Amino acid sequence: PHDQEMTMHISCSGDWGSKLVTLVQKRQDEDGNDIELDVYVDGPYGSLTLNADKYDSFLFVSGGIGVTPCLSIARQLIWEAKNQDRNIRYFNFVWAVRDLSLVTALSKEMGSLPVKGVSFIDEVGKTQNERSKKTETSLQDRSSSIFVTRASDNDLEAVSNELNSSCHLGRPNLENILKETAESLKKGNVAIIACGSPSLIKDLEIASRNCSSQIWNGTGGVFFDLHTESFAL
Repeated sequence: PHDQEMTMHISCSGDWGSKLVTLVQKRQDEDGNDIELDVYVDGPYGSLTLNADKYDSFLFVSGGIGVTPCLSIARQLIWEAKNQDRNIRYFNFVWAVRDLSLVTALSKEMGSLPVKGVSFIDEVGKTQNERSKKTETSLQDRSSSIFVTRASDNDLEAVSNELNSSCHLGRPNLENILKETAESLKKGNVAIIACGSPSLIKDLEIASRNCSSQIWNGTGGVFFDLHTESFAL
């Protein structure tokens, strides 16, 4: 909501996506300049709803083009932490993609995610005297990781350096990620915000059940609340 413009990222797959790309490519003048194209927006559709005010810990998990709603919510939370002193105890952004082409297309948006080891106060330029206790503790535990199934080591290193995100070859081990989250936090509720293929969502459902504390005994425990949207491949 804080952005001045709305950007749409549409996966070119299937008849509709292919026709859209062809239409856009045709909307150019003789010099190759884009000609404005009217767009009619309808919606929203889907089930990815979240009352973010209930949480101070967030784990984002997305697959492929499913990163777009997760990235939008993540960027809004980051903006609120920077500009409205929202306290975020834990922030982890995990994205699984087949290759680096989509990562490159979204490099600007991914570059806005928080960098581990750099506080929000440093990013917005506040002086030492202006720092409050609340903003000093805001978003101390945060990271972003990209898992790519097809890429060379050199390409992964280049993207990792550009985006300040850790890049890995292969698929994420979701259960290990949730276990590490629980060990780090000790107690509290974690909002898992996920969008991806039905198989990714199913794996997350299983991992969330396995890694959530079974009983709230008053002394602690971590519970994972799963908020999902899936898409058909």
